[in-house]
Amino acid sequence: MGTVILVADDNQTIRKAACAMLVESENPATCLEAEDGQVAVEMAVQHKPDLVILDYSMPVMDGFEAAKRIHELLPDVPIVLFSLYAAMLEEKKAIEPGFAAVVPKEKAGSLLRPTVRSLLKMQRGNNDGGKLIA
Repeated sequence: MGTVILVADDNQTIRKAACAMLVESENPATCLEAEDGQVAVEMAVQHKPDLVILDYSMPVMDGFEAAKRIHELLPDVPIVLFSLYAAMLEEKKAIEPGFAAVVPKEKAGSLLRPTVRSLLKMQRGNNDGGKLIA
């Protein structure tokens, strides 16, 4: 089946753009989409993705809570915080719930693909403990 990536964002346009970018760079890849944190947790448990990308600000359940729950259930799955608020979030807060990387949405074009590639490479090499802050 190839690489499975889960993207959770309440903005459908951003979800679809991120998925298109990632599917193109990770061949073969499947990109699953969730519109809020609760759906992201449910989909992560059901599909066991290789990587999860979460927006910080989402309805029903925010990205921090979703990351915490996903990390508890699937501790080896890297989670990327993908947010307009990334620059304002403290590094410590972003790392605590299980985030492996932080990518500001305004830098998606230049940072999302290389960050995802790096995390997937680290995961495949079982290089645990790695954290990236973009």
